[in-house]
Amino acid sequence: IAGDKVPTVLMRSPNPTADLLLWLAIANSFTMDFLVRMKVSLKMALTILDSLPFLRLSPDDARAKRLTAAALRLVCTGPEMIGLWNLMAAQGLVSEVSLEGPVPGIIDAEQRQNAIAEIEAEVAILYGLTAEDVAYSLQRAVLLDKTPAFILTQFGFTKDNVKDKIRAVDGKSVVLLIDKPYAPTFVLNCL
Repeated sequence: IAGDKVPTVLMRSPNPTADLLLWLAIANSFTMDFLVRMKVSLKMALTILDSLPFLRLSPDDARAKRLTAAALRLVCTGPEMIGLWNLMAAQGLVSEVSLEGPVPGIIDAEQRQNAIAEIEAEVAILYGLTAEDVAYSLQRAVLLDKTPAFILTQFGFTKDNVKDKIRAVDGKSVVLLIDKPYAPTFVLNCL
């Protein structure tokens, strides 16, 4: 696609569907993005993907169950996904739904952002990532002025102001002082 290869991720485990949902939650997190950017700036290769420190959580681990259920709520947003939802319901992750009922996943944009924030916090805690690490990663993108920098500079961040405008305020919170009002979902999606 667009001149690149598209690898397929397969899970060879007793519960590949739940494991793939857990992988999806972790792989799409800001924490994993932070870890990837420590290795590469522009192009992701399968060898880099293979070298990333994906956690090996037991299926019975409460954190794994929370992340898997959260990913499921973000994925199952259409009637075609009810089968997947009910497959996970049979494993006790969520409650079963009727095939004729409303879609079980989160459709509301604000609720989706809250669910994403919950995943981000859970994964960051699992990896020991601090608010200072998050601020550093965002600042670094602007300071190095590599390809991802334009995503952040559109919000008014420059090499001269980024350390003042993106900062950790405590161990768990990062403040971004943007140049003008934007839809919160737009800012979060850009991050």
